[in-house]
Amino acid sequence: MAEETPLDIFLEDLKSDDPKERQNACDKLAQLGDPAAIEALSKLWREEEDSKVKAAAEKALKKFASQEATPNRAQQGATVFLIITLLVLGALNVVLRLNSGDDNSVPQEADNPLANATASSLDDLLMRYQNDFAAPAFGDFAMLEGEWQAATDGTLPCTATFTRVDSIQVATADEELYPDLNLVTDLNIAIESLATLITEWDTICSVGGSYTPEQEATTLETLAEIRSQLESSIGAITDAQLNPQPTNTSSAPPTAEPTATPTITPTPAPTLNPSTLSEITQRASSARGAIERVSAMNENVLAGQVPAFGCTGTVSVREDYLEPPADVLEQFPELDAVVIYLNNDILAPARVVNETFTSNCNSSTLTEAIISDLTSQIETISANLDSLETLLADYE
Repeated sequence: MAEETPLDIFLEDLKSDDPKERQNACDKLAQLGDPAAIEALSKLWREEEDSKVKAAAEKALKKFASQEATPNRAQQGATVFLIITLLVLGALNVVLRLNSGDDNSVPQEADNPLANATASSLDDLLMRYQNDFAAPAFGDFAMLEGEWQAATDGTLPCTATFTRVDSIQVATADEELYPDLNLVTDLNIAIESLATLITEWDTICSVGGSYTPEQEATTLETLAEIRSQLESSIGAITDAQLNPQPTNTSSAPPTAEPTATPTITPTPAPTLNPSTLSEITQRASSARGAIERVSAMNENVLAGQVPAFGCTGTVSVREDYLEPPADVLEQFPELDAVVIYLNNDILAPARVVNETFTSNCNSSTLTEAIISDLTSQIETISANLDSLETLLADYE
């Protein structure tokens, strides 16, 4: 049996029932300076109720962040970013809890806590988004960015571990009640993009960690986009908590008028749930971005230029939009035709354009005839996108 190291002992002391032992463990871990303690110290800092222990944990984390550069400076930079991220997210949690008047942390649930749940309040949902999705996504982002910054001679270190956050599934009742939950769309885009990069990291590391310059260029570009998306999503969560939009009360049962002859109030024209509209337009936007990128690369090839980022610079097209919920279709029966049009006439052909360009580019068979055919398909998809935007304008 392996002998316990000082690190093991002090990490175990962080779980002690005695606040003095927890405080002492924070101080000892700071003295050891082993980055393996960062995750446990961050967790303690977020959850600790004793002010002295919490201060000791924060002091230890700040000491890690201020350590002088080591030979692996790039990896240390990612570690520092992770510490700062966790501190910022912890501060946001304090804002949310103070604003909601609740001093107790939200209990964690297994798997996806939002799949079929109905939250008791918007505050509860927002804290879940932060603790279960935004915070671990930021952690995964920092670890992945550190991997690429620490790479040497075209090889990744392949030492990172990831939480691998799933996308958020919002209960229909919550989606209809809270307009602020539109922020989930952008957060999910960041989470899904991050998951794609982590999968690519898995593939690279499965063959020894070697990568191409093109892979590095596209990954770093996407990481910059994900950083911006995650920071924006965190800001949106805070804004929604501090300045929530009015809830949708149209589904509430009508209150009887206390008069023998009630006044009839005209029912306002229904409007499509903003979240549903946003999901459809996001997919249309990804298709437009993809075909515009392929169109530009076609022009480069015809001009005798090498496509930007080689043959891998196309933009991925998002998955098909599933049939809208029954209650949405009941109110907007025409929407079913809109979704079919989106999937069959825009998303599917856009994916074909992407695949055709990439496969022919990789095999050096991208002839003028193929480019001409791709250009024709792109023009058709672009026209379909314009038509879709016109159709969606009726729902806004």
